[in-house]
Amino acid sequence: MGGFTNGKDTLFFDYRKYREEIDGYESSKYLYGQDTINGFIAIIQIPKVDGSGFIRLRFPRVDEDNKFSLTGNNIKGTEKILQIFKSVIFKTSDPAINSNLTLEKFKPYSYQNGRILFISICAACHHKNKMLIGPPLTRELLNSRTNDWFYTFFKDRKNLIEDSAYLARKKIYRDNKCIELPEYSQESIGQLISYLKGR
Repeated sequence: MGGFTNGKDTLFFDYRKYREEIDGYESSKYLYGQDTINGFIAIIQIPKVDGSGFIRLRFPRVDEDNKFSLTGNNIKGTEKILQIFKSVIFKTSDPAINSNLTLEKFKPYSYQNGRILFISICAACHHKNKMLIGPPLTRELLNSRTNDWFYTFFKDRKNLIEDSAYLARKKIYRDNKCIELPEYSQESIGQLISYLKGR
């Protein structure tokens, strides 16, 4: 744990096994985004009003044991802080893998909501690294398909009847049909996918 400062503003960092989620507390004051920073999935919270509230970066998984967060409060210059966030590198980082997160891509809902959906809908059948009723949701499995593919899988699975990954899954698990979520909004499904890929 530690921090760095310019004498006026401070960003605090925390690198350890247990770290709270970005939980959506006072979510009406914030916007949320998910980014890929040097090969790692990152969850970011920014204040709706520049310099008014917390700005947070969280890597849910840096390695098998540790998470990382970088947090500041009431710091003006959101875009500058996002540039600082994008500069974070670890030994296992891959600087060739980055996405372009702009302010326009931030949404008014918390990544934490995806965790709630996972617990209530998916957790009975899926674990992160061991077989339950359904396959383990490993990083390799989740990164083998795009977010659009997962959106179709949850919302309109009949459009995947010729997809190789879907056919392989059906062959292995036969009658154990993964739940579909046709009544859920695009935003809700997006939160679930963000949580699955980021946790």
